[in-house]
Amino acid sequence: MFDKIYTEIMGNFQEAGNLYSVEHANCLLGFEKLLRKFNISIRSHDDLEQNNYHHFKKFPHILTSQAHTRGVSISAIAFTDTYKSIGIDLEKSDRIIKDITHRFFFHAKDSEGFKSDTLKLWTMKEAIYKAVNPLTLDKKNTLRDFYIDQDFNFFMEGRSEIFGKTKVEEIVIENQNYLLAYAVIY
Repeated sequence: MFDKIYTEIMGNFQEAGNLYSVEHANCLLGFEKLLRKFNISIRSHDDLEQNNYHHFKKFPHILTSQAHTRGVSISAIAFTDTYKSIGIDLEKSDRIIKDITHRFFFHAKDSEGFKSDTLKLWTMKEAIYKAVNPLTLDKKNTLRDFYIDQDFNFFMEGRSEIFGKTKVEEIVIENQNYLLAYAVIY
């Protein structure tokens, strides 16, 4: 289900120019490495310009998503023949979500199993937001607009045509633990 999303993880060791933050510059480098794996050549960073963080303007058949946290950046691509949209999010596993912020992302229909692990729920909702938002530019979305059932299916309140699948996994990067969440819309 998620095996057609290709990712590249970059540490923040690259010097960035004054146009991009280090994390953003590393996301671009990650995109460049991913495209090279598919024999797609990039002439300049202009070739990596995205349309609403959904796809490359120059390559509209290639979907994009990106995330960064605490010195690590991740870039993801997929192809429109498999998905309508993708989203990813990356969070350090020791991040603490304050109780007061729950009201900004909990939905009454979220599976009870996810409500006990707020960081996993937050990370999945961030990935969902990134997948959904480019498809719903007519509405200002919030993380509370989405809910996730026990089978990791997600839905958007009031928009029955918007639904997909999410997952979250624990990964280790340079001896540090992270949560990586994916969201796909078919």
